[in-house]
Amino acid sequence: MNHNHWKIMLQELFLTLLSLIHLPPPVLCFSRGSPTSACAGNMVPRHGYDPQTGAAPVEIVLDQQAISHKEYLRVTIRSSQAFKGFLVKAVDILHFDKKSSPIGSWYIPYLNESGSGSASAQYLHCGGVQAAVTHSGVTTSMYVISLQWRPPDHYHGVVNIMATIVRDYAAYWAGVQSSQVQVGRTEGRGDTDISDTLPGDIL
Repeated sequence: MNHNHWKIMLQELFLTLLSLIHLPPPVLCFSRGSPTSACAGNMVPRHGYDPQTGAAPVEIVLDQQAISHKEYLRVTIRSSQAFKGFLVKAVDILHFDKKSSPIGSWYIPYLNESGSGSASAQYLHCGGVQAAVTHSGVTTSMYVISLQWRPPDHYHGVVNIMATIVRDYAAYWAGVQSSQVQVGRTEGRGDTDISDTLPGDIL
């Protein structure tokens, strides 16, 4: 093997190494769900893109507007467009700010049953056990997610269900909200009236 052949091989090796050095870093798209750090604040994914500013093609449907702290609230996320990822939590709107932690706990119906759409969801234990729910990566196209949420024991106040919906890596909607839900403390046959604990413009 002559000197020129070795020279050509070394040049090719150098160019190969140079191209590898200049490759873009790997992108972490959290295809298996949001990290626990995403529970806090505005729930914006770390994708490097701004959220969509138009109306979200999704709604958060609740089966009740008032529950006791011992009841489950059925929460359904419905979208007119297929989405690949989501993050949902409940917040106390009287104390909500950018550092607000999720409140209460979630339940995913039929999670362990094969063929169930609930296999698309998994729990996030951020600030508490089952404090939020995110996608699992099992299903890449979702239109409906059915969940249940329960308030903390002895809690009373007003909550919103908050969600981030990801259509694809560059397109997502953050801050999607449900209607308000009043949570009362059960006493005897009924719930306490929490109106005296809330500002007038909340009710």
